Amino acid sequence: MDILKSAPIQGKMEVLCNSDHVLAYNGQMVTFHLLHRKNSPDPAEKNLLTFSRKAFNAETGQFIEISGGEYSIPSSKSTLELARVRCVADARTGIKLPCVLLRTCKRKSGGSWRLMSLLLHPSNELETCLKFKVDSETIEDLYITDGPTILWRQQEKLLHVSSLTSEVCTAPIDISAVLWAGTTEEGTCILGVTTVRLDGRRLIGSSLPNRSLQGKEFVLYFLENQNAVPGSCLAPHAYSSVLRCLEVCTMQNVNGRYETSAIAASSKQLICFHNGVPKQVCQLPSENLSKLQLASTSRADILCVLSFSSGDACGIWKDGWKTAATWQHVRNILVDDFVGRGSDQVLLLFNEDPSNVCKQGPFRLTDCGDINYPDDHSDDDPVGFPENRLLMLQTLEARLQANLLSLEELQRHMQVQDRVIESSCNALMDMSLGREASVRSAEKEGLVSLWDDVENCHFPPASNDPPPVDSEQLVETIWQRVVDDLLVVGVKLKSSVPDPPLTFPIHVERCRVYSRPLLFSTER
Repeated sequence: MDILKSAPIQGKMEVLCNSDHVLAYNGQMVTFHLLHRKNSPDPAEKNLLTFSRKAFNAETGQFIEISGGEYSIPSSKSTLELARVRCVADARTGIKLPCVLLRTCKRKSGGSWRLMSLLLHPSNELETCLKFKVDSETIEDLYITDGPTILWRQQEKLLHVSSLTSEVCTAPIDISAVLWAGTTEEGTCILGVTTVRLDGRRLIGSSLPNRSLQGKEFVLYFLENQNAVPGSCLAPHAYSSVLRCLEVCTMQNVNGRYETSAIAASSKQLICFHNGVPKQVCQLPSENLSKLQLASTSRADILCVLSFSSGDACGIWKDGWKTAATWQHVRNILVDDFVGRGSDQVLLLFNEDPSNVCKQGPFRLTDCGDINYPDDHSDDDPVGFPENRLLMLQTLEARLQANLLSLEELQRHMQVQDRVIESSCNALMDMSLGREASVRSAEKEGLVSLWDDVENCHFPPASNDPPPVDSEQLVETIWQRVVDDLLVVGVKLKSSVPDPPLTFPIHVERCRVYSRPLLFSTER
């Protein structure tokens, strides 16, 4: 293992296109840049790898650089390029470290690739842990796993190399695509797609049992023990031709049977699998999915973060498949605990000028809950960050509930009004016929009188043989008022009024009784 020493930048530098990569490490954002010295006298020192570590400051709401370094990368006359960066566990110590994979750019058709992996230690020392050559024109499905272990696919051959062996090995199994690679309790494992081809009683290039159907199937392959088992424990074989991304949540070998849970995505759907059986499915808001990441947020739910080749991205809660947020013009997405809360947040880096490597680009740090930086986001922000759909839905739901409550209150008010009108009309008719009138008090109906009331007034008892009485002698006081568009008429009867049938020369279409003395109103 070689330790690269820090070297000062000498001469004019240029940044290659697509030469910067960023990853999350222990709550920090680590950015790597590959620079080239122009007119360097020593061709072996013309490549310079720089990096910077940035930590988030909650008080300022910005990422602050805490350390960095520059290292000369020995190479031939070929030009290097950054192939992959990822945090992996060092096989010697078990400590996770940022790992950088560099490869030489091919100078001619049919040439070989030279690859080199580097580990960045907490002391900012850069260690060379792997150097190897690949004699192939194409390198597909390139992955970095713990070790570090580098694996890739050449046509239908699966190749891998580890820091412990430093030898390129070919797996004894045909793989037409690698969907996932990671570390399990049985070592490094990949989920691949294999083509089932029947040749008598044996399958060509596969150790799987014979099957009667031709087509594509999932296969789980373990690098250390070279064991292959059907991948249907993670997802049904029918999905082998449509899935684009998959993340394994749990995988445990219980008495020879794998108990698993995984979340996968096709071009149009997000699917949750449990022991190889699809349990939940939702439609994706866009197509051309490029990456799927999972975040364990503070609300004890899994947030599925999806990136699309168009630069759009979205977050979908696993519980209920509700869309948490959508974003646009996204350059990169990192998932880690950047604010030190003990749960994951999503860091979105938006498009910026790639030539300015020192500029702090626009970003958004959120867990689609109470964590949201920066707090203010104006409409003229060049990032174009859209409104949070979850907050908008919550606001619309609150307004809908308020409107429903108002409608119910209005319905209750109309019911009370109808009862009061009906009771008032009945009371007026009873009085005209000399019967005892029964009217509910304003308090019982929840009404408030607009004028002073005279309580405890009683109608005179009815008599079977009432004497004739002049109707003009029945009324003590008559008054009227105009309230809004209603004419309110008040009538106070004399206390000595007998109770013969009475007839009022007023045609009442609608009336309201507030209290005694009797009040009723007619529409003008």
